[in-house]
Amino acid sequence: MRMRSIAVGTAALMAATAAAVVPTVTASASASSGTGKVIITTKSYGHMDTTSASGSATFSSDNGAVWAIDSLNEQWTVVPETSPGNYSVTLKVTKGSKFSEFADPGAGTNEATDPCTGSNPGGPHTGQGNVTGTIQYDIQSSTGPDLSSVPAVQAPNTSLGTVLGQIFDGNQSIVGGGHYTFNYADVCGALYQQVG
Repeated sequence: MRMRSIAVGTAALMAATAAAVVPTVTASASASSGTGKVIITTKSYGHMDTTSASGSATFSSDNGAVWAIDSLNEQWTVVPETSPGNYSVTLKVTKGSKFSEFADPGAGTNEATDPCTGSNPGGPHTGQGNVTGTIQYDIQSSTGPDLSSVPAVQAPNTSLGTVLGQIFDGNQSIVGGGHYTFNYADVCGALYQQVG
């Protein structure tokens, strides 16, 4: 499974890291009575966004070629499934989330057609806009969600897997799901979508 995340060039990533403030406050959370559903909100800044189209302006990461950096408002919804110890977890990247690109994302394996005309996949391109999206996981965990372990603001470039670990105190295993759709509102003046 190829997960998409967001980032900047090395200098910009260092600047984002230096500017980040990680408070000791926990994330906002609520529980729906009787259903066991839990909703957790957190913010993730300096989050690397990857593509499968590498080029002269991208840089490498464990998840692929990095083309942009995001500031994400994350809403995590945890719902117990029918088997004990199993949960459906959905991340929704909500209104107010932004991306800032430094490379043309191209059109790789899980991307829509490259919206940049005269494209140079992975080559220099700057722009910014809104990003929204969802990703769903099937989780098995020996413990339920622990809201006290999720900070209100994540450290720069905190991975989605790390947030899952915070929610379940590191006791989780991803046993299914992983389906995602992310929409970038203005890449070369057009909608750019990653689906997997």
